[in-house]
Amino acid sequence: MKGIDVRDLRESAGMTQEDLAKEMGVSIRSISAIENKSEVKGFPEAAIRNYFELREFISAVKTAEKLKILREKMLYKK
Repeated sequence: MKGIDVRDLRESAGMTQEDLAKEMGVSIRSISAIENKSEVKGFPEAAIRNYFELREFISAVKTAEKLKILREKMLYKK
């Protein structure tokens, strides 16, 4: 994953480097290094991609659950 990809993902999620660092359990310096395409020993960049993919999946599931509840409420109104 390129550094710019990480920055784009983070900014799209409305997160600061500090937010992402806390979520990932790493230092802000590590996040900055990854975003600037530097090597960070012992921290696979794929972990960040997986983190954002999981966030997107959870968001989709929550949206689906809300739609299901809304449909059920509409059916009971009839």
